[in-house]
Amino acid sequence: MWTLGGSMIGLMLAAAPIGIALAGATILVIVGDPFLSSKALFRAFFQFLNSYTLMAIPFFIYAGFLMEKTGLIKKLFDFADALVGWVPGGFAYATLLAAVMFGAISGSSTAMAAAMGIIAYPEMIKRGYPVWMATGIIACGGGIAILIPPSITLILYGIITEESIVSLFFAGFTPGLMLAVSDAVIIIGISLFIKLPGGKFSISHLGRSTLSAWPALLMPVCVLGGLYGGVFTPTEAGAAAAGYSLIFGIVNSSDKSTRSKVIQFSIGGAIGTAGLLMFGDLASYGSLLPVLFGFFIVSGAVVCAVIHTFFAVTTNNNAFFKELLPTTQRTINLTAIVYFLLGCVGVFQFLLANKGWPQHVAAWVTDQGFSQMEFLAVLLVVMLFLSMFLTGVAILVLTVPIFFPVALTLQVDPIHLGILAAIAIEMGGVIPPVGLNLFAVSGTTGVPVTKVMKGAIPFLITDGIVLILMLFFPILCLWLPQLLVQSHFN
Repeated sequence: MWTLGGSMIGLMLAAAPIGIALAGATILVIVGDPFLSSKALFRAFFQFLNSYTLMAIPFFIYAGFLMEKTGLIKKLFDFADALVGWVPGGFAYATLLAAVMFGAISGSSTAMAAAMGIIAYPEMIKRGYPVWMATGIIACGGGIAILIPPSITLILYGIITEESIVSLFFAGFTPGLMLAVSDAVIIIGISLFIKLPGGKFSISHLGRSTLSAWPALLMPVCVLGGLYGGVFTPTEAGAAAAGYSLIFGIVNSSDKSTRSKVIQFSIGGAIGTAGLLMFGDLASYGSLLPVLFGFFIVSGAVVCAVIHTFFAVTTNNNAFFKELLPTTQRTINLTAIVYFLLGCVGVFQFLLANKGWPQHVAAWVTDQGFSQMEFLAVLLVVMLFLSMFLTGVAILVLTVPIFFPVALTLQVDPIHLGILAAIAIEMGGVIPPVGLNLFAVSGTTGVPVTKVMKGAIPFLITDGIVLILMLFFPILCLWLPQLLVQSHFN
């Protein structure tokens, strides 16, 4: 164990990426052990990646990148501004609301912070918001995306621990809303203290922005509704989100009139619905009306996309297609990094299982008489400390394989543990010196990291309060998944 820990720390101090440090240290131990075969390394690496659920990650990453290119994020933001931007400090609420809505689709905290840094920051400065407040709201608002389903962090935790990802999604809903409300309270206090001006409410502006944003607003309804309604698995929900963004990008960037798009959509929906009525097994569906409505929407969207794709390819005048390849490359690059890390987790878990080290740690913790609360408190302190130096994915990779068996020994609810870990990682996004959200906002706005940190501190304090509440009152995150499980079996 000391060889593993020493070599891993040495590699990390030598600036090796976390995946290389983890794999390198594991290989060193396995090669030096005559009872372990080096061939098992490759088997453990690829066996861990052989997971259907793991496909949800690239789908949601792709959906987030496509939303950025298609302008769906901007439409969400305009809608949030029209809804709450008229109250004092309202533009800050709009930024927070847009962050929550985008987080409900992409699940990426850093992507949210970077996108809102480009969209919201210039307008906030124009409206008289202090630089530190504007950047702090963007940095911390993006962190809520870690808990609002679907969350890539919770997906990774579920894959590593083999827990129900849907249960984790449901458990993350309440703390995510609590974080959003606590951030809103901080915005109210700051707005009253520095006397931020309010705007004028316009029902016509709200109507126009709602009409413009309806494709963006419909997306989380379709994706999350299908997920929570049992229509989609998490992987299928990710594919639906990516497909939705792709179809919207193709149709929206076309120069065809709105009237022609509506006609194409209606014809496609009618054809698809008629085909289902004629050839589908209608008896297998419990409720026919929602199925027909959903099939009409999907058929119309697909027909629209096919028609516009044909004209875009033949006329070569669709700008979205020119951005599609770079966006796909970004997705592949980020997915490759995540998959490599997860493959290294598989190798790491193989070593831990063969050496029995987690069981030794669990036995030591039990012998020391640690209670559940003491163990969780120590674990959260460790994760918050690591978050100052490592990314959220790296923290999961390093800590969960070791501490999860210990938590099970102490009868800690694994769903509760996952939510606590996610909140700690969310806080790590704004804790220096490696708070990725801080640097994402600083990079897109040009504001020094120190000023971003100043604005993030009040929100970091409220995040800590939410973490403490979740630690002492697990029912806050467990009531919803327990309720849904009971209703399902009753």
